[in-house]
Amino acid sequence: MMAGIRTGRRFADDEDLAAQSLAWEQDKGRQVSQAHGQRPIDRLPQERAAFGPLTTTAAMYGLYRVATVNRESLVRVDGNQYSVPVGRLGQAVDVRLLRDRVRISRDGVLLAEHERLQGTGQRHRDPAHYLPALADRPRARLVLDRERLCALGPEVAAYVTTISQRRRRVLAEELAACTQLEAQLGGEGLRRAAAACLARGTCGAEYLTLFAGAEPVLALPDLPVQAAVDRDLAAYEAFVGR
Repeated sequence: MMAGIRTGRRFADDEDLAAQSLAWEQDKGRQVSQAHGQRPIDRLPQERAAFGPLTTTAAMYGLYRVATVNRESLVRVDGNQYSVPVGRLGQAVDVRLLRDRVRISRDGVLLAEHERLQGTGQRHRDPAHYLPALADRPRARLVLDRERLCALGPEVAAYVTTISQRRRRVLAEELAACTQLEAQLGGEGLRRAAAACLARGTCGAEYLTLFAGAEPVLALPDLPVQAAVDRDLAAYEAFVGR
């Protein structure tokens, strides 16, 4: 059918092709078909009643690839890498590349879904995919946290590099502060705070929170009730007169 409409036709762009396709479809729909002796437009109501929902649409299908899980539990697709749950080293997986998403499955079971990366040479790891392997490997967890934060933008990457060098002994706490601030203010808020720290040559959770404009949690000791503070004026006069 598409070969029939495209033969001998010229079109300026996708919109022009769509308009010509609609005109061709309407014209053919009013012609008697040699297959059943009726006009398709007349048969459409009864055929539509027998239609069922499509299990797969063009938007869901995407481009198909086959890839292999490497030692880092990553799958390389079109120049970028995406993580899958650990424990699948060497396994072949099915990959569907949609416009904005990447779906990775094996034997019909969905293993992972990621936002599709643009360009090449990038990696997208889901920390949840590595939790079983990181339970007794704190240094590996730091590497994963550091990589995820660096992917938020050049400002955050530069800031994380700075604290990795200058505050190495408390790096876990510093990365946790970055993650907490991201959860509180979002990636953009963390980027602004990191840029402000870099511009002033400072680093540390206390400065990061300050420049982000986030209100620190004010911890006060137990305060007495007002009745315990109030005194009769005569009591103060007697104390002063001693």
